[in-house]
Parts: sequence; C-alpha cells; structure tokens
Amino acid sequence: MYNKIVKLEWDSEFFNLEVGKLIIQNSIPSNFLKELSKFQLVYIFSENKISEIDDLLVDKKTILTLKLDDSKEFKVKETNGIIEPFDIKKHDTSTLIDLAIQSGIYSRFNLDPNIDDLLFKKLYRKWILNSIDKVNALQTLVFSFENKVVALLTISIENESTASIGLFAVDSNYRGLGIGINMINQAINYVKEQGYDRLNVVTQLDNNSAINIYKKAGFNIINLTYIYHYWNL
Repeated sequence: MYNKIVKLEWDSEFFNLEVGKLIIQNSIPSNFLKELSKFQLVYIFSENKISEIDDLLVDKKTILTLKLDDSKEFKVKETNGIIEPFDIKKHDTSTLIDLAIQSGIYSRFNLDPNIDDLLFKKLYRKWILNSIDKVNALQTLVFSFENKVVALLTISIENESTASIGLFAVDSNYRGLGIGINMINQAINYVKEQGYDRLNVVTQLDNNSAINIYKKAGFNIINLTYIYHYWNL
C-alpha cells in the first residue's frame, strides 16, 4: 500500500522549504517521483533499510524505554556539583544553548550536508529555549559544577502514562565523571514523582555513548527506524 507524502508545516516554515514526510516499508513507491515535485525535501521513514537510497541515510532513529518499577530505587550519587531545575535568574541561558548544540552532534540535521551548520544550530537553540519556557518540555534539569552549568536534560510528556527525555548533554570537558548517569537517574526519579509509568528516549544508534549510558540506567531498545533525506533541489 502506498502512503502519501504528508506536508510538515513546522519544518516547512522553519527551513523555508516545502518539507514532507513519507513512511514506507521496503521500497520507494512507483509514483513517488511524481508526488515529489511538490516538495523540496522529504523525510523518508522505514523500519527496514532501503538499499536503493542507501546513500541518503541520515539517521538510525532508536527508541529506548524504561518501565518505572516502584520497587527499584535510582540513586543519585554525591558529587561536587548539584542537579536542579533550570532557573533563568540563576543559570546562564547561553551555556544551555551551547550544550543543546552539543547534544545534536549525531542529529540528522547536523549530519545532512545539505543543511547549513548555522541552521542546525538555530534549530537546537529554538528547541532548548522552548524547553526552558516549558513550551515543549515539562522540566529542564541542569547540573552545576563550580557555579557553571555543565550538563542539561529536558523532560517532556508523551501521554498520560509516559514521559520522555528530549535534549541531553554533558559538556565535553566534564564527561567520564558520572554526571550523565546521575542526570538520568534524577530524571527517572522526577518522572516517577510526577506519576508516570514509563520513560522513553530517542537517540541515534551510532551514538554509542548515549546508547550505553541509557542501557546502564536500565533502558531497553524497542524500536529502530531508518531515516533518509530525499532532496529535490
């Protein structure tokens, strides 16, 4: 069955292009090129690798999940820093923007050579600013070390029983100190306190450090989607 290309209004406005999305199974539909004429960029999503457009692959979107079992306690180890909700009066917004951009290094919007670096950074800047304004996030947690924010993690709501981790980054100069796992465990405890039963996270399969830290925290991979960017310029 052929799924029609659906226009993505937000993406089209942000990129100033006609952007669409197509979900397929095993191959490109025969009338794809005809419909493509309406768009300048199409995101193609598939649960299987599509060999005919293998060179257009930009992401192996990986969803991990954790069922929040009340019997399991997630400990946040003592460190020299502190994890707390973002406070615009206390924390430097520009630092959060830098961290948000670091979080997107494996993003398809960074890996696609047709997307300008400044536009990629603008996208992640908008994401974190909307998060701290609680437009698209329930909470933004930060880790402060010696009065400097060196990590962030945003939490959003998927539905009445499930929350999700959005942006997550530890400054490259402070990795390997256990900050990341502490941030995730703090997020788990926060989500449990809010009454959610499950916590999901989306990352990239090639982001080994992220996959490993989520698995260390008890998350399991439940879905893998191949994403291609088909440009019509």
